[in-house]
Amino acid sequence: MAKVTVEEIAYCVAALAIALIMAWKLHEFPRTHGENITYQLVFWGIALFCAIAPPEAVQRDIFSKFGASMVGTVYPVFESIRAISSPGVDDDARWVEYWITESFFVYTTMWVERSFPANSKILEMFYEFQFFFFMWLFLPFTDGAFLIFKHITKPFLVPLVKPWAENMSNWLNVLVTTMINAMHLWVLWALFVFLPKDLKSFVAVSVGIIYPFICSVVAAGTDDEEGYTFWLTYWSCYGVLFLAMDWTQDYIGWIPGFYTFVILASVYLMLPMFEGAKKVYREILVPLTGQQENLILRDALKLNEEILKKVPEDRRTKVQAMLADTFSTKLDTKSSESESRNAKSSEGFGTKVQAMLATKFSRKSGTTPSESERLDAKFSEGYCSVTQNETV
Repeated sequence: MAKVTVEEIAYCVAALAIALIMAWKLHEFPRTHGENITYQLVFWGIALFCAIAPPEAVQRDIFSKFGASMVGTVYPVFESIRAISSPGVDDDARWVEYWITESFFVYTTMWVERSFPANSKILEMFYEFQFFFFMWLFLPFTDGAFLIFKHITKPFLVPLVKPWAENMSNWLNVLVTTMINAMHLWVLWALFVFLPKDLKSFVAVSVGIIYPFICSVVAAGTDDEEGYTFWLTYWSCYGVLFLAMDWTQDYIGWIPGFYTFVILASVYLMLPMFEGAKKVYREILVPLTGQQENLILRDALKLNEEILKKVPEDRRTKVQAMLADTFSTKLDTKSSESESRNAKSSEGFGTKVQAMLATKFSRKSGTTPSESERLDAKFSEGYCSVTQNETV
């Protein structure tokens, strides 16, 4: 058994500490849109040092397929879930831009792993580059995903793929409906089963990436808020599915129906007729990541916007006042002792959310811009305070 040195342990502990700090605090930093050249140089300088300085054993453990997957998929999935659950769509747009580039990179480099032996030096260098490239994409200091979206995706890809998006949506709906109603589907399944394993994996990934990639590009390029949320929800769910397939296919990929299941699950998640991603996100991912309260708050604010859209402008002030009264009914009955006792309970959280919703709904339609900005800042501050203290 190989002896583990103190230096190797120190590097691994440091890497784990950095990962925990990222998961805890990174989302609080503002985006730079990649405009700070100093940050870019510092990042790649640190990346070069980390790729050279650590012992080879540490590099194999951290800069590996598993390490690249953790950085490029696990953390972005968690942050995407957090973004969908929070008010506003700015963070949704940020992570959609990330998934556009990440999915394109993963899909176009699938051949690398199959072209070189597992212990190949070229493969090790590829994993190192993949590890830091994913970090460069999502770190708010470097914001590489925005740079690529601004200079490549939006000016070149959006005009190119936009005409395809609607046609592909219609084709997929017709294809799925035909397959559901068709007879003798077992023939197609049997033909697929006898394909080589690598080809089946490629087909499964193609189904899960190509159409969502095109639609995500169009949504990001046209500032479609509903599209942002829909496709970010999809990528959150598909990221989990892709990891499950990627980590298990070497062990159970030989089982008949393995890749068929992955394809059907991908279609279920992506097509609006099923709303699969929405169901998986709300019923599984949100509870697992402790984002229930944040999602409730977002849903309430969205409901407020939808209500006000349906109310004549001259009556919005009155309706807002009624909504504020509804959410603030119990607030006046809470004593300071009760609030202290329930500060860490679901009831305490509900009281805080009620207070913020009451503040939000009580805004008058005639509020001046400066007053509105101050109220927005106050609301955002209260929301962040709650999520920091209450989110699991």
